Amino acid sequence: MAVTNPTATNPTAVAQSADRGLVSTLDLITPNFYEKYVDKYSWWNDYYMITTTLAGKETFSPNQEFSHVEPANRRAPYVLVDTTSAADPSAGAAVTITITSSFVWNNASPLRVGEIVEIANGTGAAIGVQGQITAVNSDTECVIKPLKSTEAFKVIADSTNLLFRGRAVGAASDIGASLQRRDVTITGLCTEIREDYTTDDRALAERVFPENSVGAYSYRGIQTADMRFMDARESKHMFGTKSNNSGVSETSEGLIPQIIAGGIAVTYSTIDATLIDDIAKGLDKEVGAKEYHWLMDTNQFIAVQNYIKGNYDNGAIIYGSFGGNADLAVKQGFNSYSIHNRTFHMKKYMGFNAGAQYGVASSKWDDNGILIPMDTQRDAANGEAVNSFGIRYQLYNGKRFYKFDTGGLAKTPTSGKMELTISQIAKEGLQVFGVNRFARVYKSS
Repeated sequence: MAVTNPTATNPTAVAQSADRGLVSTLDLITPNFYEKYVDKYSWWNDYYMITTTLAGKETFSPNQEFSHVEPANRRAPYVLVDTTSAADPSAGAAVTITITSSFVWNNASPLRVGEIVEIANGTGAAIGVQGQITAVNSDTECVIKPLKSTEAFKVIADSTNLLFRGRAVGAASDIGASLQRRDVTITGLCTEIREDYTTDDRALAERVFPENSVGAYSYRGIQTADMRFMDARESKHMFGTKSNNSGVSETSEGLIPQIIAGGIAVTYSTIDATLIDDIAKGLDKEVGAKEYHWLMDTNQFIAVQNYIKGNYDNGAIIYGSFGGNADLAVKQGFNSYSIHNRTFHMKKYMGFNAGAQYGVASSKWDDNGILIPMDTQRDAANGEAVNSFGIRYQLYNGKRFYKFDTGGLAKTPTSGKMELTISQIAKEGLQVFGVNRFARVYKSS
């Protein structure tokens, strides 16, 4: 990573306009200066969550397209019954069952002779009864016989799940059918984000002033450009849609669309114990992380805080547990809540508050929140650690954030027109590992 250190521009070296340095507040968005950034721009932190708070999870990408391989199950731990040959079979009788085709992966069926399966659910089904697959007729069809002669293997079509309980074989058993590993390659794109600031006021163009306490200076007015640039980055990484239409620029997919497409959906009417329990169950089912960021709009944040305040004493709230940096958590307005062996770092996210961010009365993101896991996983192809959530970037002209000035008032004039344009460009994409472990929590309409 190319890092522009804010102390690189010596305050004593900017006495002459020719010596001024082009320094942006974005130079503080590096791991060494997170706290200084938060000190100065704490009022930004209700919106710039992905690009500041979570920006520490950044990885260089040598190519525009980046990818990782996620390990899916070697075979589904369960299958869904599609049809059954007998709605009400006799005790001890074999039944022919078909499973839905979605459980067949690359022509590799999870059905094998000798497998023990257990009836998991279904109104009217013989829940808990175990049977053995005695024959496999096709990738989706098999014959199952109950293990006990006194039990009937009764399932409900389109409703019952069968859980795999191991494979039982007799003496001198033969080789069973091989199960294919279900690995999935997930790709993403680094696409360009750009912002330009222009002024034809020579006094503004030439004036420099202290930008922060660590010694960096900047052009006056660049702060506004920084904010617009940050707006663009945050909006892209949170709400961006991947483009595929002709005549539009190439864009990459943001976090919200990915969660909606492949994450956990938790709906509620009121914030109560049932909601908290449902979240825990959903995350447990997907083997969720032990720590989560919970970003939410004001309505949801207030409701959650009121629920916690009304039902738990202060011992249930952990102020300061935040990835090992308690001071940073407090500065950014996080508080944490631990329940069901999992910690949630909660924060209002202004990107969901249309009134505060855009000045409109409401939006589709009212009463919404998202859960982002705070852990790393392993790439199934090479074993390398991959953040569950992070930003991938490419360098522009050798720099993380490429900033340059043009025009007749630039340090090195590029035209005869007396104006100054400051341009900022970054090339980034969002990497999400295991979107099934992310969740959207929203109020049902």
